[in-house]
Amino acid sequence: MWNEGLGGGNYQLYCDAEREIEAIAAGHASGGPWTLSEKARCILEKIVCIYDSQLGGISSGLFARCHTKLEHLLSELVVRSGDTLVQRDDAIRAV
Repeated sequence: MWNEGLGGGNYQLYCDAEREIEAIAAGHASGGPWTLSEKARCILEKIVCIYDSQLGGISSGLFARCHTKLEHLLSELVVRSGDTLVQRDDAIRAV
C-alpha cells in the first residue's frame, strides 16, 4: 500500500523494524524465547498504526491488488536455509 501512495512513515522506520525483527529471530534461533524489546515494541507499534490508517482509507479492490502483489513477492523470497519464507494456504491445507 505504501507503493500506492497510501503509506505513512518513512523508509528508515521500516528498516529499523526489519533490524529489530531480525534481532528477535536471531535470539530465538540461538535457543532464546521470542521476546519483544521496548525499542522493538515502539517501532512495530508505529507501523501497526500506519497500517491501520491505510486500511481505513483504501477500497477493498485496491487492498486486494496490494495483497496479491505482496503474496507474489513473498512467494519469491527464500530464507538462508533454502526453505520458502511463507507457504500458500492451499499447500498448508494439503499437509
